[in-house]
Amino acid sequence: MLLIACRASPKIGFGHLTRSRAIADIAAARGLSTLLIGPTLAYAQPEDHARFADWIEAADADIDDRRVADLIALAAARGIHHVMLDDYGYDGPRQQALRDAGLRVLTQYDASKPPRFAAQLAVNASPAEHAGLHRERLYNPDVRFLNGPRHAVLREEFSAVDRRPPGRPVRRILATFGGGDDRGGGVQVIEALAGRIPAEVTLVIMSGRANPALPAIEAAIGRHPGLSIELAVSPAEPARLMASCDMAIMAGGTSVYEAAFLGLPMLLLAVAENQYAQCGGWEGLGAARYLGPLHRVDSQVLASEVDRILADDALRARMGSNGVDQVDLNGANRLLDALLDRT
Repeated sequence: MLLIACRASPKIGFGHLTRSRAIADIAAARGLSTLLIGPTLAYAQPEDHARFADWIEAADADIDDRRVADLIALAAARGIHHVMLDDYGYDGPRQQALRDAGLRVLTQYDASKPPRFAAQLAVNASPAEHAGLHRERLYNPDVRFLNGPRHAVLREEFSAVDRRPPGRPVRRILATFGGGDDRGGGVQVIEALAGRIPAEVTLVIMSGRANPALPAIEAAIGRHPGLSIELAVSPAEPARLMASCDMAIMAGGTSVYEAAFLGLPMLLLAVAENQYAQCGGWEGLGAARYLGPLHRVDSQVLASEVDRILADDALRARMGSNGVDQVDLNGANRLLDALLDRT
């Protein structure tokens, strides 16, 4: 059995939980069941009952020694030897406590606030990350870093979508800033593009139900009846929805890997500090244009960048191809192979 500890909320976002679900699906395909120590069951989906052997609620609070002791006791009681930490609250000493208890540990880490590293495996799929950045932060010398988009975890449903050729004409523009609080991103995109994009182009706003900005988005849509807008709130098939689009305006979170896999040219606006370097990394790969932190991006600049991408077929083809080259569907398997010590 695999144990995953993850944290998610509208404020933090739901990328950690999405990744945990994807890992559990791949683990199940390999005959391995998963126990989740996670957020409130209010965020559970109907299929999670079958996906996880158990979902244990944990308080949305800082990780302390008692939480670590409880995790160790739970692992011992269930005969668990492999742990994934998709919660940035586990610092070096607490990672070490898990190792000292005989557990093999993989930790996802925040590149903007890296901990001291004690787990056997440290993961961050950003194209801007590499082990050399953290030589002075090693708690143990045997830490193995798994960096770059090949270690990104995509939801299983992306294996079933048809990827269309990069560079195709733009008829649908995806705008998404995560499943939680979008920090006003949806409204900003609507206001920037109203009256700017061709009538035949539809703006697709994808948001989670937990986004407190939904009323503001709906109000913005009402203010611009001439703009073709499709609001998709917690869509049943997000992969198919994303694949129906031709470019993306988005935050620099976990959905970036999905958009890259689909060959979508991306305009990136960071909504959190830990997205800054990742957004810059994608621009460095030629798959995206990073416009800066969301709250600092001028609407005129955003609209001008959209105009530029809409008008340049070769640029779209190049950006889309550069994204496709970086991401595949085997990231979860790579992480599981490393955690199970099969690589």
